[in-house]
Amino acid sequence: MSFLRHLSVPAQFANALAAATLSGICSALLVPTVLTTALATTVLAQAAIAAPMLVSWYGPGFEGGYTANGEVFSRYDYTAAHPSWPFNTLVQLTNPDTGAVVTVRINDRSGGSLDISEQAARDLGTYSAGIASVNVEILQWGE
Repeated sequence: MSFLRHLSVPAQFANALAAATLSGICSALLVPTVLTTALATTVLAQAAIAAPMLVSWYGPGFEGGYTANGEVFSRYDYTAAHPSWPFNTLVQLTNPDTGAVVTVRINDRSGGSLDISEQAARDLGTYSAGIASVNVEILQWGE
């Protein structure tokens, strides 16, 4: 639904418009409701709309261990863990207080929303806070 990025409407309205448009298209094609809902969820989840999200960091206790995708974890790499985003998804994080920006790659799983490496947290300026609200934008979805 890239056409929605060109509209000057808040994200929540753009998301609702995308869902309604997708639902209408699927209804016209007689696609079952359960498939319509799943498709709308997938499309909206993969829209590249920047949104605020709480992030935390992890590092020292995991150094040298294996991530969920089998890589060796280094707290100095620009990586992150998320419960469901595909591995190798590239995510841009922006600290709204400082303007600092980092890009991380999803290579692990977390129980929370988004856990970033120690180095990413230091560069983002969220290290001392431990948990912070940052703007998150998907740059490229992994497979």
